[in-house]
Amino acid sequence: MNRFALLAALALLASGCALTTDKIDVPYQQLGAVSPVAGASAASVSVTAQDGRSAHRDRVSTKKNGYGMEMAPIIATNDIPQTVAGAVEQTLRTEGYRIEPGHAALTVDVLNFYSDFKVGVFTGDAVADVELMVTVRDPANAIVFTRTYDGSGKEADIMMASGSNAGAALIKALQNCVNSVVSDQALHAAIKAAQQPGSATPSS
Repeated sequence: MNRFALLAALALLASGCALTTDKIDVPYQQLGAVSPVAGASAASVSVTAQDGRSAHRDRVSTKKNGYGMEMAPIIATNDIPQTVAGAVEQTLRTEGYRIEPGHAALTVDVLNFYSDFKVGVFTGDAVADVELMVTVRDPANAIVFTRTYDGSGKEADIMMASGSNAGAALIKALQNCVNSVVSDQALHAAIKAAQQPGSATPSS
């Protein structure tokens, strides 16, 4: 088979796959070791998450053919807000916080969780973005902290716009975004201060 026939066969195969919906699991994989936070053991926090996406709520990516046209959806089999809440909760616990209700209440709004395919001449990239808005309330239910965090991830030089490639980019983006959240010193200060009502100042 000559080079042009091979490329034509690959294009036909990719087009056929692009018509089939992919279902993928996008787990949280912790990015490196987590160090204890000074004073965390004296603070307790509860963690919840909700879906705040204004677009792509039914999918986490969309397949594209060789011409860059959108084709079949790529759907997450896991609950994305639940996965995000578990990721933040897991890391805060590792940092030394007590995870329990009654003091600081941390809510995560998932604003974006999507991987887009950038189609090149011979290969492409899966480029993912995760955007989270974190809000902390004190025992009186007053907002004492709110901030938005972004994380990106890339799976480079891919041959197919597949669910596995979209998933790999999303895992990296989720890692980076959660790492930005739990390494924010202003967030740690707000959680500690929110152990008592009216003792923290809103941040943005």
